[in-house]
Amino acid sequence: ESTKARLAAAEQEAKASKAAAEQAEIAKEQDAEVKDEALAASEKEAKELQAAKADLELAWGEVTKDLASEQDARKEAEEKLAALAKELEDAHLLADEAEALRKALQEAEEELAKRAGETDELGRELQVERALADESLEGVKGELSSKVDQLTADNEDLEEQLMALQAAAAALKALHAAVCQDGWGAPGDVGVALTRVSTQGGNEKGIKIGDVVPAGAAAESGEVIPDDLLLAVDGQSVDGMSAQQAAGLLEGPAGTPVTLKGQHGDQGETYEVTLVRKPKSGDVGIALGKAGGKGQGIKIGDVVPGEAAAQSGEMKPEDWLLAV
Repeated sequence: ESTKARLAAAEQEAKASKAAAEQAEIAKEQDAEVKDEALAASEKEAKELQAAKADLELAWGEVTKDLASEQDARKEAEEKLAALAKELEDAHLLADEAEALRKALQEAEEELAKRAGETDELGRELQVERALADESLEGVKGELSSKVDQLTADNEDLEEQLMALQAAAAALKALHAAVCQDGWGAPGDVGVALTRVSTQGGNEKGIKIGDVVPAGAAAESGEVIPDDLLLAVDGQSVDGMSAQQAAGLLEGPAGTPVTLKGQHGDQGETYEVTLVRKPKSGDVGIALGKAGGKGQGIKIGDVVPGEAAAQSGEMKPEDWLLAV
């Protein structure tokens, strides 16, 4: 403001000088000397005005520089104030987190105190349950001791019964030996020859009854005929068995029953028949299949283990019987 006042005063002086110069021009004709002096004075004042203007410009530059410095300082102060505000906000957040942690710690302490009380209560309950378990264990020990005594007595009774059964078994063996002298109870069968058959493609069809022995149990039933398929013996399927295994199911003591399930042909009706085994006729122990073509003879379907044919070591299943 001081500089502006000086500038205004300088402008007023310049105006005054200009007015004086004009007056000097007017008075030039009247007084040349006065004019020269006035001109000199005007030039002097103009120089002073130029100097004042230069001083004013210099002062204005200083003012502008001061204003720029003031703006930089203000900007720096605003940045510091923003940083302080951010730090204050972070401090508030940290305070909130600290308060939350304090509350969580307090809750944890309360929970620990509660759990400690529950643990004490549980310990007391366990002591009570242990006392009850000890009492129950004593009772169980007493019951077990009584049961051991009872089992010991029962064991003695069982030993006596076993001795009686062994005596009965000995008597039954003697009776069996007496019965076998008449043929019944000796090894028997139902009088059929079995063979395992398959299709031309190699898919197995099962066990076929190749022959039915005249006067045998199967022949006397009138139900079992050659070329029937044997499906089961006493409810046990023969699927997957060899002819020898299936024949073993048909064998048993003479005079005992056995139930056959069969089928007439590949697509015929199925049937069940109960036969009574008869004593074996004392043959050579081979099962015969169907006869072949002219000159082929009859195929041996199976060789019974332990019988004469098997003991010879010469005859085997699938051999051809040519003559007897």
